[in-house]
Amino acid sequence: MIAIVLGSGLNTLIDYVSIKRSIPYDSFIDFEIQPLVGHDRIIYEAHLEDQPIIILSGKLHLYEGYTYNQSVAPLRYALDRFQISHWIVTSACGSFNTNCKVGIWQKVSSIISLENIPGLWQKNNILNANIINDKTYAYQKGPSLGTVAEYKMLSSLGADLVGMSMLPESIYLNSMKRTHDLYSLPVCSYASLGYDIVEPSHKQVVEVANKGVFDLIGILKEKMYSQ
Repeated sequence: MIAIVLGSGLNTLIDYVSIKRSIPYDSFIDFEIQPLVGHDRIIYEAHLEDQPIIILSGKLHLYEGYTYNQSVAPLRYALDRFQISHWIVTSACGSFNTNCKVGIWQKVSSIISLENIPGLWQKNNILNANIINDKTYAYQKGPSLGTVAEYKMLSSLGADLVGMSMLPESIYLNSMKRTHDLYSLPVCSYASLGYDIVEPSHKQVVEVANKGVFDLIGILKEKMYSQ
């Protein structure tokens, strides 16, 4: 069975599945969860066509003040209760690479992180430089965007994409020796870095994410039927 962790604005995926049971995060988590637009914070037991799927709709980001252990609590709960053979972790992101078009899913094979955050260990385990054509994702804790200088640096280091999630989830799944894929959806482009960085509006993120859900369903089906 596949489990998928949904990034910002991707919660409309649940409109295309048959839901068997809903488990709100706050029903099994012993710390306070604040609402965040675009993140339901619910685990769904569901079916996509005739295949069972576990959907973690929403993340607990480090930039919201959660610790590493708190941020991966929903994944830990799902691992303890479901027979999951493969994970897919998704996110919305910005793009440095002109070949990474807005609205087109990118498979990530490695992550750059310059953050020194307690709990984010074993970072080298998420690097796989032997995968051809997959993209490099630069992780920034947030919640604010990086500066022009930071983005130019990250781009010069080989980053194709930049975002504020996926690193904690990937580190945790690696620590539990669970196979997983990382997919990120560019919602804006920083390919032409000038002196100003315009933050994408929430409306823009949601609009791009809603359109991206259709292709995400295709990715899920391909992975499901190849298991």
